[in-house]
Amino acid sequence: MNTPRHTAPASFLSYPKFAFFYVLLVLGAEANPARRQEGESEPIVGQTPFLVTDYNETTDYFPNKVYANHSEFWDVEYHNSYKIATDYIGNFTYVLYQRGTPIPEEASLNLAPSTFVSFMPIPVATMTIDETIPMHMIEVLGQINNIKYSDNATFGYATSPCLQKLGENVNLTLSSDPELREIQTQSTDIHIASIYTSPNVSENTYYASSISSDPGALHRAEWIEFLSLPFNLEAVASESFNMVETNYNNYKEEMLQVAETKPVIAWISTYTYYGPREYIIFDSDYKLEYIFAAQASAVAAGQFNETTEGDFHDLLKLADIVIDEAYIAGGEQKDIQWFMDSYGIAEENAMDYKFLSTSPASVFDVMGRQSDSFGLDWYEGAVYRADEVLLDVISAAHPQSRLGANHNRTWLKRTEDETPVIVSAADCQVLIDSRNFD
Repeated sequence: MNTPRHTAPASFLSYPKFAFFYVLLVLGAEANPARRQEGESEPIVGQTPFLVTDYNETTDYFPNKVYANHSEFWDVEYHNSYKIATDYIGNFTYVLYQRGTPIPEEASLNLAPSTFVSFMPIPVATMTIDETIPMHMIEVLGQINNIKYSDNATFGYATSPCLQKLGENVNLTLSSDPELREIQTQSTDIHIASIYTSPNVSENTYYASSISSDPGALHRAEWIEFLSLPFNLEAVASESFNMVETNYNNYKEEMLQVAETKPVIAWISTYTYYGPREYIIFDSDYKLEYIFAAQASAVAAGQFNETTEGDFHDLLKLADIVIDEAYIAGGEQKDIQWFMDSYGIAEENAMDYKFLSTSPASVFDVMGRQSDSFGLDWYEGAVYRADEVLLDVISAAHPQSRLGANHNRTWLKRTEDETPVIVSAADCQVLIDSRNFD
């Protein structure tokens, strides 16, 4: 029997057209979580159409293939009846074998040392998912109706109307009791989890992805192809990602022709979680990519993180535009006064800052699209839609350009005079399955 293998853990420091296409698989009783014998494939209820009944070792059961062309942190190796997916950030390896074909012998695979190795029959259907970041990608793949369990907060913060509707229609609560939670999780075909969640030693269904840990804009979006692997939905993922990639590159190319002077952008945050207030000027790769692709420049501060207000203000005075990513609790909405108070800018000094001397002020936040529970789509949909995020930044940096003038921003909201779009389950216009899988 192949069970997940653990070694010593490695140390490692949230609308595409497809969102409206749903694959409604016929799901019946709970999958039997009993362990399999060596070489025995276990058909899962609802997966009969995908069970190979006349196995031929020379047949390629995965005609649609994907490869990482941007990300350096995941990989997939295809064989005729199985594929080996690797998440290099989490240091996890997944041997995904077609249902009805022999389970590969681990000893013959020559796998690189990993923190966790599992063997999983595919394609999967029912799933447990315990984080919001991959939710939008799961929706793009057409799989949200197959979510069986999730943390209650996941649907509370979800910014997809149809995910919210699913949470309202079906009892999907993942128990906080460890024993019941394990039973629930193992009753599903796959457990999509954060890389910071340790898999159970016997959990063949565990599948983590490091989406938000990947540094680049298209790098992060490309993880939809990694998520597609257990579903055998590479064709869907590839077509959707190719659209995002093509749009992004076309917008970037068009902006190269913009002759205007490049405005200076400071992408900032502040917090007081521990000790004195800290101020941050980000230099994250994907944020800089958006700034440069929009034909703007960035405040050359590196990853500035200081408690010294004066030094931060000196750098901030260089900026023509600010993108504020500071967290605001309790469902409040930001305004310019909140911004100035939070960043320690006195009223009498406001005109010292170029972004405050415009009317309206050139201050943007990332709260443009939210759920009615104040979950921000910046951490869901924006992670995947790199092309639309770039348009948002172009609109902020060059509002008179063709792209900027014809775009209604989704995530970047001008703090002084714009209000967020609040999405709810009522906005979902497609069928959401109301059955309980039990």
